[in-house]
Amino acid sequence: MNQPVKIQFINCQSTPAIESRIHERIEKLERHFSPLINGKVTVEKPHRSKKHGLLYRVTVHLTAPGKDLFAGKTPDNNPAHEDVYVAIRDTFDVMERQLKHHFDQLRKEVKFHESRPTGQVIKLFPEEGYGFIQSMDGRQIYFNENSVLNKAFSKLNLGTQVRFVEELGNQGPQASTIECVRPSREGSVS
Repeated sequence: MNQPVKIQFINCQSTPAIESRIHERIEKLERHFSPLINGKVTVEKPHRSKKHGLLYRVTVHLTAPGKDLFAGKTPDNNPAHEDVYVAIRDTFDVMERQLKHHFDQLRKEVKFHESRPTGQVIKLFPEEGYGFIQSMDGRQIYFNENSVLNKAFSKLNLGTQVRFVEELGNQGPQASTIECVRPSREGSVS
């Protein structure tokens, strides 16, 4: 993030364990949905519920490219939220779904308005079933054999020109729907 996440506690005490759990969840979101611009997390222990004991309410506000996202704004009468860690987990799960939906929409817009990028195969690990493409802007993008159309993974060589669709994977950007544009010349990278 451009700025550190602000964590606020209302009517409850901060502990290193709670702050650590929040930072773990933020780091996970940053790995999967980059770039995130800034964020704020509030952990609140409101007054006693009529039906349940003291329920924690966790709210998360993140700014992503083109949108502010909020999770946990409405009070939840889930009795499991008497445990602050359950409340943190549930709120961050909601935020993760919102971010996934937002970034999916951003990618769809890009797909409709731009042609598929091209690149060339620069690393290939045929026995393990994966490799890397260097995009036209110089980035290395991971792909696996299931991404290559027409089961043509075995026909790829270093230097093979390809078109691909870029997606956000578990470890960062990855290429999917790879199509060979033209084969390499004698397997050399130019």
